[in-house]
Amino acid sequence: MREFFSKKYNRVIVCIWVLFLFFYWLQVASSVSILDATLNILIVYIPIVLVTNFLANVLLPRAIKKKTKWIFASQFIFCSILMGAMDIYLNKLYVLLGGVDPYEMFTARGSIWRQLFYGIFPMMIILNCTACGLRFYYERRKLEKAYLETRLQMLQTQVNPHFMFNMLNHVYMLMQKDPALSSLLLNKYSDIFRYQLYRGDTGTVPISSEIQFLKDVIDVEQMRWGKSLKIKCTWSVEDENTEIQPLLLIVFIENAFKHVSHSLSENGYVNIEVNEHGGRVFMYVENSRASRSLPAKRTNSSGLGLRNIKERLEILYPDAYDINIDETDSSYTVRLAINL
Repeated sequence: MREFFSKKYNRVIVCIWVLFLFFYWLQVASSVSILDATLNILIVYIPIVLVTNFLANVLLPRAIKKKTKWIFASQFIFCSILMGAMDIYLNKLYVLLGGVDPYEMFTARGSIWRQLFYGIFPMMIILNCTACGLRFYYERRKLEKAYLETRLQMLQTQVNPHFMFNMLNHVYMLMQKDPALSSLLLNKYSDIFRYQLYRGDTGTVPISSEIQFLKDVIDVEQMRWGKSLKIKCTWSVEDENTEIQPLLLIVFIENAFKHVSHSLSENGYVNIEVNEHGGRVFMYVENSRASRSLPAKRTNSSGLGLRNIKERLEILYPDAYDINIDETDSSYTVRLAINL
């Protein structure tokens, strides 16, 4: 609901005013003719609505931008008094033009100023508070969105160099051992980096593209580890066009290969499963680990990567994801579910 209000603010405000004027028209039309009720709306309340909109949609955003709250407070009071005076004098004009005053406002006892400050002015205050409150909420949502987008870009810039450094480090080590394999890996890396460069900064990508990127990374790791590591992958996608944020899942796979156990006597393993069904993505990543590594803490870069991805998930999919990390003396397991 909040996202809809933020994206469709103008439409929501127009609908609110239309409903307000329509119900007021029904109330007036119950006492006078339909023509008189329509003229009352056009002559009296359309100008009042325009003043309220000017206050809420022009003066308030300007005050927020320039941080002039006291100036806006005086503008708020002035507009409320102006609207009250407009209500009285435009109603007089309406009556002079042949309209019928359904409330017989001007035959009531008391002066116009008494009517203004004890009846109409409080009503205009309520009207302006409602309009300005909605606009303030909208402006706050815009600021929050701008902050989150900036924060997300900062987190994204932390992901890319970190992943690139690990890849280049792999190539450097292989160049000394197997130049032919390192050349093959460089070609594979070019596809990976191209995806990061051209798709990493986009809003969303099809999940099929993201999975292909993960497959390329896993192929590289398979070539690097050879037969010393057992890798099992399962992919299941119901709708390949389902949109997902790019470079969101790579951190878990990268950590799995970075911390997987391996020895001369026993091969390590990495199990990866990614499913998409009904707009919901489930990811399961498990890697083996040596028993002696349990007391040791994960490296700073790994911890940074996990904190990074958790913060990105909180920004991109608030209240729409669930992540569980299970760490034992022989395995490290991540379960992630996201409602896209």
